[in-house]
Amino acid sequence: MKTSPKTKRPFVISIAIFALLSLGVGLSGYAYYLSQEKELRMLKSEELTTVVNLKVHQIINWRAERISDARMIQASGPVVRMIREYIRNPSAGAVRDDIVDWFESFHEIKEYESILLLDREQRVRLALGNKTEAIGRTASSLAKKTMESGQIEYSNLRLGEVRRVIRWDIFIPLAIEEGRVRIPIGVVMLRVDPHHFLYPLIQSWSTPSPTAETLLVRRDGDHVLFLNELRHRKGAAISLRLPLSNSRLPAAAAVQNREGIMEGTDYRGVPVLAAMRSVPDTGIFIISKIDSREIYAPLRRHAWMILLIVMAMIGMAGAMILVVWHIRQAESYHQLYESEKAGQDLLERYRVVADNTYDWEFWIGPDGRFIFNSPSCERITGYPAEEFDRDPRLILNIIHPEDRTLYRAHVREDVPVHRPGNITFRIIRPDGEVRWLEHVCLTIVNIDGTSLGQRGSNRDVTDRIMAKETLKRRTELLEEANRELESFSYSVSHDLRAPLRAIDGFAKMLLRDGTGEPEGETRRKLGIIRENAQRMGQLIDDLLALSRLGRQSMSWTVLDMKDLVGEAWRHQAISDMTTRAELILGSLPPACGDRALVRVVLANLLSNAIKYSRNRQNPVIEVGGRSDEKETVYFVKDNGVGFDMLYSEKLYGVFQRLHNADDYEGTGVGLAIVQRAIHRHGGRVWAEGTVEGGATFYFTLPETGPGRV
Repeated sequence: MKTSPKTKRPFVISIAIFALLSLGVGLSGYAYYLSQEKELRMLKSEELTTVVNLKVHQIINWRAERISDARMIQASGPVVRMIREYIRNPSAGAVRDDIVDWFESFHEIKEYESILLLDREQRVRLALGNKTEAIGRTASSLAKKTMESGQIEYSNLRLGEVRRVIRWDIFIPLAIEEGRVRIPIGVVMLRVDPHHFLYPLIQSWSTPSPTAETLLVRRDGDHVLFLNELRHRKGAAISLRLPLSNSRLPAAAAVQNREGIMEGTDYRGVPVLAAMRSVPDTGIFIISKIDSREIYAPLRRHAWMILLIVMAMIGMAGAMILVVWHIRQAESYHQLYESEKAGQDLLERYRVVADNTYDWEFWIGPDGRFIFNSPSCERITGYPAEEFDRDPRLILNIIHPEDRTLYRAHVREDVPVHRPGNITFRIIRPDGEVRWLEHVCLTIVNIDGTSLGQRGSNRDVTDRIMAKETLKRRTELLEEANRELESFSYSVSHDLRAPLRAIDGFAKMLLRDGTGEPEGETRRKLGIIRENAQRMGQLIDDLLALSRLGRQSMSWTVLDMKDLVGEAWRHQAISDMTTRAELILGSLPPACGDRALVRVVLANLLSNAIKYSRNRQNPVIEVGGRSDEKETVYFVKDNGVGFDMLYSEKLYGVFQRLHNADDYEGTGVGLAIVQRAIHRHGGRVWAEGTVEGGATFYFTLPETGPGRV
């Protein structure tokens, strides 16, 4: 059934919107990434901290439930006496059935993998769940320790010695109190399979992410041991160990009792942002992490997510239309068709869906031959489906020679163990064109457990791979532009200052030349030359300060704003004004930020207030602030000449002045520096004023810095 124009329209519009957004993001360039990087990191840090705290809380509750079960079993006196009777007389069938019924309630409701009853010699006397369960030396040793101590014991997450599976065991001592004598009679062993709850809990994530994952680790000597399956490395649970000496590894930092946010490299050597916290009373540490590459590419990722959602919505709309159409057709011809014809119609529906999929869908039987091959394979590979049906090895033959080892390893390692496979490889079409395919397959089984082969899908991802290469090249170009900017800054700092110093120096020499006193007009002109040379030097200094402001590192700390205001006030160059002007300090709540940058902000705002209120009879400058929900607002107010609010947007532009430069000194860069410094803190700046009615400049700072709660 062909798609109608009305169905195509939303998809075409979505593609157009996506293309425009992509173009806008590309034109924004590197400058946008610099301004957004810190905000993205802060948001991801908060998200990771929330996730890791939630996981810890859930694990604590889950563990508390298991401990509660253990204490209930230990405290059940009638059941303990029945167990003693059963151990003494195993042939007592009624007692055994009562014990089994009682344990069965824990096994069914609490979802324990198995429950074992051990006698005083650590022999298995009763087993629920896996009835052939045996115990290894570690479990036997813990059971013995439990009986001797009379305390409930817990094993670590470990690999079983008898059955090589991961489990967590709880050992519950059973004893009879006769008078003041405690007589041990055995141990109940609860075996928990972490794959039922703990691992799914750890692997779940509140939001979709291609790289985010949560890890459970513990210290193992001079190494950190990974306890759960890793997203990017299969088969790592209870087997992957990495040295603690790797200071960049979040897992190594976590087991050394470091908590909070950390940037480092994960077990793959990939840069990540991680949140770390310990799980109390377990010796286990939990890390939630996400690749830095994903954090700092949100616009592209979000654009793809929106595109996928739009495509999914269009697909759902098409599927709904198809279903409604079939329902109406079935209702119209209900009395004309017999049950056999209705069954044929149902098969036809599935055939239409299968034959018109965009991806190359396939089903390979247990004998290695294709049972189903969607027609899309010809569009992707250049070979019709019939070719694959005749030659099952054709799929291997068209794979690029460099990728065949990867495909063979996938078939050899993933398929036999019914493990989902996901690999990306290249194929060579008959015309010689190389295309990239994303291959996903899963072993499917019948209701009786017998294998039906592999069901899979191949998607042409050549455009996506090429887009990644394009992004890499653009990143290299941006890095080269940044290096050229650094070179330009060096040139401005050294090469342009030299002639200015020469001009100022020679003018000064002419003024002090002993051969003769310069004439009045000549002295005035020499003074103008020196003044403009010095002003040009100050202008270069201010421009360099503005340029460096966006690149210098920040040291976050809690700021005493009263102390900073006082320090900035004392260091103002116009000493006669500072002694005459009145400074009024209001409430100045503390905030978080870089002390040096905030001192620059206050110095520029105070200097600005002093400069534009110097002609007042009684200049007054007021500094204060207030705390909002997530930020603190500060202001610097003066009773000077003010400004017209119609031109307020020009205040923070470089070289933008609202007053005559001859009347008020300055380079026109100070407020631009203020805006750049506050934006680096994630804050805002704005101003209010009236002509001859004074001005008030506002800025905000966060109450907590990045990585703080």
